[in-house]
Amino acid sequence: IELKYGKNADLSLFQPPKKKLSKKEKARLEAEAAESARLEMERERLRKIEEEKDRQVREKREAEKRQYQEVIEHKQRKHQLKDTIEYLLKLKQQCKEIRRQEKTEREWTQFMRCTGQPNTHDPCDLRQYIFMWKQTMEKREKEEMNWLLHTNAQSVLTQDQTIPNMSYEYLRSKQPILGDYYANRLSEVLVILRELDVTINEEELSDRIMQELHELQAELRIMVSDFLNDFSYKILLNVKRDMDLEGLNVAQHKYNSQYFKNQIYTTIDMPQPIILNPKEKAAHDAKHIEIDFTDIGVQAVLPPIIKCHYSAIRALWVDFDHYSDYCHTIDLPYIVDFSKNIRQTTKGEWKKRKEVLKMVLEEILSDKPAPEENPDDPEATVQPRDLDVDKIFTDYEDEIRKEERRKKGPESLNLKDTEVNLRSHIITGGVYHFDYVEQPQQHVKLGPKAYLRTLAQPAKLIMKEWHQMYIPPPVPEPGVRRLPEEIEAELKMVEENFDKLCLITLQLPESIFWFEPPIVCRWEPITEVEVSKKQVTKFRRKKPPPVKVVEDFNLLEVPCNNQLQSLISNFVIPKIPDGYGVKINRLDREKIKSLESNSPILQDVEISPQLSSLIYETRAPAFLHPGCGSKRILQVVSSKGYSEYSETFNNEGSDSSELKEQEIVKEEPQENVYMFSKFMQDLDELIESKRPIFEKKIDFEEVEPEPEPEEEEEEKPPELSEAELALLKLGGDLDFNAAFLMSGGLGSNLMQKKEEEKEPEPESDEDSEDDYDELVEDQTRKVFRSKKLRGRWVTDDIHDIKYNEDKLQMQFRIGKLGAYAMASPRYSNIPFQGWDIKPDLKNPGQLIFAITASIMTAEFSLSPDGVKLNAIQGGATNALQDHMNTWFSIRHMIKVMRSVSADIFPDDDAFYYVDGSCEKNSSMEYHLYNCMGTMIATHNFAWSRWNTHVGSRTCVILMREIIEHRKIPHFSTVHVTPLKACVVDCTEVGAAFCSTPVAGMEYYADLHQLNRAITQPALIEKQEKVDPRLRDNFILWFKSIRPLSFS
Repeated sequence: IELKYGKNADLSLFQPPKKKLSKKEKARLEAEAAESARLEMERERLRKIEEEKDRQVREKREAEKRQYQEVIEHKQRKHQLKDTIEYLLKLKQQCKEIRRQEKTEREWTQFMRCTGQPNTHDPCDLRQYIFMWKQTMEKREKEEMNWLLHTNAQSVLTQDQTIPNMSYEYLRSKQPILGDYYANRLSEVLVILRELDVTINEEELSDRIMQELHELQAELRIMVSDFLNDFSYKILLNVKRDMDLEGLNVAQHKYNSQYFKNQIYTTIDMPQPIILNPKEKAAHDAKHIEIDFTDIGVQAVLPPIIKCHYSAIRALWVDFDHYSDYCHTIDLPYIVDFSKNIRQTTKGEWKKRKEVLKMVLEEILSDKPAPEENPDDPEATVQPRDLDVDKIFTDYEDEIRKEERRKKGPESLNLKDTEVNLRSHIITGGVYHFDYVEQPQQHVKLGPKAYLRTLAQPAKLIMKEWHQMYIPPPVPEPGVRRLPEEIEAELKMVEENFDKLCLITLQLPESIFWFEPPIVCRWEPITEVEVSKKQVTKFRRKKPPPVKVVEDFNLLEVPCNNQLQSLISNFVIPKIPDGYGVKINRLDREKIKSLESNSPILQDVEISPQLSSLIYETRAPAFLHPGCGSKRILQVVSSKGYSEYSETFNNEGSDSSELKEQEIVKEEPQENVYMFSKFMQDLDELIESKRPIFEKKIDFEEVEPEPEPEEEEEEKPPELSEAELALLKLGGDLDFNAAFLMSGGLGSNLMQKKEEEKEPEPESDEDSEDDYDELVEDQTRKVFRSKKLRGRWVTDDIHDIKYNEDKLQMQFRIGKLGAYAMASPRYSNIPFQGWDIKPDLKNPGQLIFAITASIMTAEFSLSPDGVKLNAIQGGATNALQDHMNTWFSIRHMIKVMRSVSADIFPDDDAFYYVDGSCEKNSSMEYHLYNCMGTMIATHNFAWSRWNTHVGSRTCVILMREIIEHRKIPHFSTVHVTPLKACVVDCTEVGAAFCSTPVAGMEYYADLHQLNRAITQPALIEKQEKVDPRLRDNFILWFKSIRPLSFS
């Protein structure tokens, strides 16, 4: 066939046809195929049963091994952590002893200095300083004499050289600058306040001394405020003498110092020509006053209504901000308690893990009963759930952490829409005060040596009120087309309203990093807050309507002295439903019975027969009748208690909220008796039966809403002392320091008391001997603060804000004068992009810390004396140039960095305001910093890119040894959890993170134990010789920055 038809021929065409199978043969073949399939399925089923049994045995063996390993690791962890805690406590005791000696020397130096400044640790010394300052001010006030009394214009008209020159120009040139005296005293007091702030925040003092220091600090701030006000008042007392004349009737005064800049603008009262032309008069009235405060960097355009007639405009800039301490958002609503060390936390976690596992197992057993055992059915065998205790406990811990963060979040602050949140913003660049003050009466010259002056009491600076409201036009709805005439009219109206406001152009200082546009805010003291709340609640809470008290009577026998017509018209007719009317006539008893039998009332409404004799159905709708409504409440009382009730009602007045709308008097039913109270009750039932359901719903919606619970629950401000009232009456002059309102009130309640740090004692090895608290629930506590001396930064009355980034200018319009400031975002440089810390080989005993933030890059040096800023890049201004290469304490450097808006020190609630961070377990993170502190002299630590993605219970860092005169090795990846620390087989260039330890790695509870095992003995000996102060500074620095949680 192939030879004839070729190799590609189909051979099936040449084969004989197959024999057709019979039905029996087909059935036999099908049975054989089914039997073979059954046998195959049986073999497969038996194989699965064997594999399932092997899997269960293997998993059980692995679970037992893992459980045994966890128990072994727990025992090792207890002993290792005990050794670590004892070692850290020994280092801490050494550092505390050194700090105690430094404190003693510092106090002795302060005591022995003869500069006239008080010792801030001694309240008696501070009181003496305040007393002497007051005496000096009083003495200066009494001895002050107007030098114009010594002027003699004729003293220059002689050739006798012995006669001194007493001319006005010469004497004025010889007079000392008045502002220098105030600036010198202010700089001295601010230094005392800074030292006092350090003493309060950093020193461990008794409660009594702490309370006295708070009171003295408040008194010093009050005196500083009055001092600056007195300076402006003294200048305004003698306008022609102490101010520079510009033109005929304009006078200005300028003074600059390190801590404040003061500039005053006023006009001199002079006779004005009579303007007869109405156009000229209108132009004069509409003229704006433009003031250029060049020293402060402010240009102001005042509205036409402010003419500075017998008044003045004061522009004051102060370098310090104490206002923010009045805000309730300055501190955390909840403070985390980190008193537990890692050993206590892990023991409590071990106990909690067992409780969680037990709870989950009980839930599983209660939800799903065990089925009957069938060894031949693999589907019937119970497959145990894969319980990952680590995952269950992590989820449990995350849920509790979310609840903690909610307590510390912005929701717990109860902020208003226009209130600035100081948890996310900080006041930078000082505070600007634009005040509208009264000009004191000037002296009148009576003769060559006599001047007359009339002073209004009190003889101090008096603020004037000016407030211009502005309501922006509503935003047009989307899709609505407006005519050009409408748009033009709206723009013209906006320009006219803007013309009534004060235009401010502010040059931002270059000593601040302006990474983002700041928020212009105004200080609103507590007095204005309470006034604004009263204005809001004035229209919200209405006075209850008056109450009409009526003695109950029988409608079938109306007394002669009863005013039935007045009751019906005022209280019955307004309640009658649509389609009904009322008619009352004098009837006999027989006619009453006939009316009861032929009542026109609807049969489906069950009402009393007496009511049917008074209320009848009509066909006329209610809108055809004249509307009437009662604005009074009817009160029906029994005749027995009417006299007693009348006396009570007259005493309480008509505003009593305890009176109900109606009080039905229940009496026993009698024949031929239909009381008025029963009639009103039947009428109400008729109204309810005839009123549709949707009307009832509308009535509920139309009920006037009650005031908001926040305003109702808000406590009234407590009575303020004279010192506190003096602070509030400043109205926008000065600020007050941070410790002033930490917890509210003056004294011990003003600021949270510093608790002495408790050193954990070595614990026993048995878990039963430890008193465990809850793992996370008890780590936070709420901070209760009083409402004393409280204010807020708000954005009210600030409109048309424009920010010029190239020129660093802010332009805005204000409708109210007062204290203004710029609020910059705190966390513009968080999260961090990387960090690195290593020993400084060129300067032994120092560390180099480099950090790359979101915008800037900085390098610091750490030493036993403190911290130093070496370099900073990324800012548009030359801020911090004056602080370069200068050693500061850790807390002072934090304050300096925050003051220039370069905040890299997040608080506990920063996770709410920062994107891209990963909050780590606090006990694990802080213990890791303590362990790193023991290795800083010999190791280099750096940021790892895996740290953000491994979760809250894991930290990943890079570590390597630093040995002098040797090649620096590569980084090793260290994996740290609350339960262990190890070196893992993972690199920064890998595709995924691998938590598998390197070969031969044993179990270590923390980084300190890992360091003792893998570090060379020579380096461990070098670690022991590190200065305890350097180690303490490193730990405080890292706990303030928290690079593991924000990078």
